Amino acid sequence: MLKEVLKIDMQEGVRNKDDATRVYLCIEELQRSEFNSVLLYKREGDILESFPLEENDFCLIIMTVDGTHGLNNYDFELTIFIMVVDNFNEGFPGAFMFTNRKDTLIHQIFFEVIESKVGNKISPNTFMSDITGVFYQAWSSVMGVVPYQLYCTWHIDRAWRNNLNKIPNIEKRKEVYKTLKVLHQNVDETSFRKQLDNMINFLFEDADTEKFGSYFKKYYYENCKLWAYCYRKHCGINTNMYSESMHKQIKYFYLHGTTVKRLDKGLHAVLQYSRDKMVEHLIKETKGKSSIHKRNILQRHTTAISSQFSAESIENSEGDNIKKWKLESDNNIYYLEQKSSDICCNNLICDLCAICIHCYTCTCTDYYIKTTICKHIHFLAMKNVSKGIQQNLSNDNVQPCTSQSTYEEIRTNMMCLTKQNHNALLNKSNLKEKNS
Repeated sequence: MLKEVLKIDMQEGVRNKDDATRVYLCIEELQRSEFNSVLLYKREGDILESFPLEENDFCLIIMTVDGTHGLNNYDFELTIFIMVVDNFNEGFPGAFMFTNRKDTLIHQIFFEVIESKVGNKISPNTFMSDITGVFYQAWSSVMGVVPYQLYCTWHIDRAWRNNLNKIPNIEKRKEVYKTLKVLHQNVDETSFRKQLDNMINFLFEDADTEKFGSYFKKYYYENCKLWAYCYRKHCGINTNMYSESMHKQIKYFYLHGTTVKRLDKGLHAVLQYSRDKMVEHLIKETKGKSSIHKRNILQRHTTAISSQFSAESIENSEGDNIKKWKLESDNNIYYLEQKSSDICCNNLICDLCAICIHCYTCTCTDYYIKTTICKHIHFLAMKNVSKGIQQNLSNDNVQPCTSQSTYEEIRTNMMCLTKQNHNALLNKSNLKEKNS
């Protein structure tokens, strides 16, 4: 009876037959709430003296850079700008905007509104977006220049795949793509520049690959610092999967994979998603949850236990007492160093190895790009622990066990501890599901 009187569809947020009226009622309710989350609302036909928008423009801003398209039949775009990475290393929506414009001006207005709300400029270390300059131009004009401007690796890979059809020969396509990925993931700047020049020469030497070579040189040669792995070391981000995951949930879970015909339904879905993420975060804070970083570190530790890498010590010619190793893994050579740093983090640690990410460095992409303790570091850390125990036994004139080396004992003990840890995490997860 209540739904009939108020004409409200509780499942889809429909409050009136007229779409504009429905959106207006929803915004009015948000503005009257205790925590007004509406930063800017301009309807078509309104004129705002504070912003240079045209009369027929529409703009709604509610409290990463990326865009979600196809939410409604209007020419409106949901542009999600602020994505906060919480203490569980998961994305949390901070602010979003519905608008019919897609140029730099509307993004500048959004950032100005955010700056006004926050009270000061936001100064991130890294700015990641898809392959377009619109977002960064708007950000830098309002918030200032960012030390690292990066393209999302996923967008780069998709663009290359879509343009490989410029090569008519299928086998040559595969060869070019494989070479591109090796170039893309090279973490050494010196060798990368050589490989990049060789790649350009290789593409222009063949008539079949010349067209793709022209495309690659035009869009990726001069701005290689925006996409190459060697220029994003320790940035801690490689893709914008936080926002991609959010887009997927909104489109396929809240909107059921359909293009809705009403703007208020798209707005209702986004508000519902934000509310659910807030509740989910509070539950995690209350019950506790292991972060993605810690789970990744434990996984790599398990891999290191069952691995047999070839590692040898390297003589240090610089005389700085830094221990260095050369390690062979999967037919690749990596170089590791043991650092003496007073910095210790609480999140990126391995309790079983008693190390954090600041204890060692490795030249693999897992360490440099994904910013985690790789399997090579785990392997070396366990090996160094075994050597330390053997040294103590030797100093105390105690003979080690002859049936099994100390290192093998440690590996066995570590495997047991890791298995127990996995079982504990699994039991904890099952208990949470029962309590939910």
